[in-house]
Amino acid sequence: KGYLSNCVCDGTISVNSGIMLAVGGIYGNSGSATNPGEIVYLDECSFGGIINYKNSSATVNDSARIGGIIGDLSRGAELNNCLSSGEINVNMNSLAFANSANRGIGGIIGNKK
Repeated sequence: KGYLSNCVCDGTISVNSGIMLAVGGIYGNSGSATNPGEIVYLDECSFGGIINYKNSSATVNDSARIGGIIGDLSRGAELNNCLSSGEINVNMNSLAFANSANRGIGGIIGNKK
C-alpha cells in the first residue's frame, strides 16, 4: 500500500524512452493488478510542474502511461483533494499513440487497467 499526503511536485520530469513506461507527477506506477486489495492513498497532493516525454524509437510504439498525478493505475486508488495544473508534453516520434489499452495520457491518471 502507498500512502502519500501533502506532496507537491513543481519540478520538471524528462523521459526519453522506447519501452513500456509509467510516468506520474506524484506516483509513477501503482503496482500490479494481481494485488487489487492493496491500493494507493493520496491526500492533498498536487502537480504543477512539467512532464516531457519522448519516445526515442522511430519504429517501436511504446506503451507509455503518463499522468499528472499517477502514470499507471493498475490497482485501486483513493485521491482526496489532489490537483494537477502542470503541463504534459509528449513526442511519440511520429508514431500513433492510440489504439492500445496499454497506453494513455491524462491530467490526473494516465492509464487504468
